[in-house]
Amino acid sequence: MKTLLLLSTLFFSFYLNIMEDKNTVEVTITEVTSDKGKLMIGLYNKENTFPKYEEVYQGQIISAQKGKVNCTFSNLPKGEYAIAVWHDENNNQSLDTNWVGIPKEKYGFSNNPDSRFGAPSFKKATFDFNQDKTISLTIKLN
Repeated sequence: MKTLLLLSTLFFSFYLNIMEDKNTVEVTITEVTSDKGKLMIGLYNKENTFPKYEEVYQGQIISAQKGKVNCTFSNLPKGEYAIAVWHDENNNQSLDTNWVGIPKEKYGFSNNPDSRFGAPSFKKATFDFNQDKTISLTIKLN
């Protein structure tokens, strides 16, 4: 009976380990100032596509919630990635800018690089993902 209980416990533990998402990036987006609209989140794995939302490796659209919002990218292959996010408050699926090209909607990037004078380079927003586990990132909207 003890052997059966031990084997059942081992099998259950093994099963839970298999079912756990591997290679996961958990993203927390902070400084969301409004419940209006959506957050457009793009995960990029190529320099030449960053930060064009139409060319994301994986993308998510999440309803905005004032304060902070969480999202997860799972089962990612090992490699280099960057994340770009913007708060599409008016739901027009476009980052609105003024006549000079400065964004009127909040935005942010992985590593929170200075982006007052335009989008950062892929290299400045890149993080290495060479793990078989979950990592957590925080992106502050500007």
